[in-house]
Amino acid sequence: MTTRTHTSRSASWLLIPLVALVALGLFAVKANAAVIVTDPTLDTTNDLMDIGGGTVFATDSNGLTTASGGGPWATNASANLYDNDVETRAYSVFNNLTPPIYVGVHSMSTAVALGGFAITTDDAAFAWWMPHDFTIQGSNDSTNGYGGTWTDIFVFAGGSGDDFQGDGRLLRDKTYRWNAADNTFLSSATFTSFRLLTNVANEDYAEIEFFAVPEPSGLMLLLSGVIGLGLLRRRR
Repeated sequence: MTTRTHTSRSASWLLIPLVALVALGLFAVKANAAVIVTDPTLDTTNDLMDIGGGTVFATDSNGLTTASGGGPWATNASANLYDNDVETRAYSVFNNLTPPIYVGVHSMSTAVALGGFAITTDDAAFAWWMPHDFTIQGSNDSTNGYGGTWTDIFVFAGGSGDDFQGDGRLLRDKTYRWNAADNTFLSSATFTSFRLLTNVANEDYAEIEFFAVPEPSGLMLLLSGVIGLGLLRRRR
């Protein structure tokens, strides 16, 4: 009887690392996805541009904020990048700005970790106007979006596969979302400011969003419960 009980306890302990390995395997598969691509959509849940209590901005290092592409682009203001409307396009909205160019939110009331970000591309006529290189950064001392000390959180230098163009650019008229749970962000620290940095003036964006860290996933909660149960049984 004693031997049988010992075997049962051993078997239960073997389940814990097994469950952990399965969970890690699921996360590894999930991480390969990296980005969620859909037709233009808007998700304002935990959008720091709305709920962060900070100041949204689109500016260059000189503090310029007014974009004037001229011709059919003259009415596409930089505010279209964060107005919660994917139909208000920002064609060549940075044409009169000097790179690097920054879009984001600064001086939020509370420092938070970045849970993800989304970029919606417009339906511009030229595919080579779509974004190719950008960096997502965070800061705790910026008061204007371009000054202060900034930390890299995510660096994009072109993608691959069906969700991207042959040269790695984003596709036209799509929403791309990168979540911290699916990607290796360079920093998980909390910040009061977030921004997208681009060194190209004539790339087109329709909407840019930053999201706070969401609630833990169901899988993480399940895994935590299994581990906690195992520790409790061990103490007994």
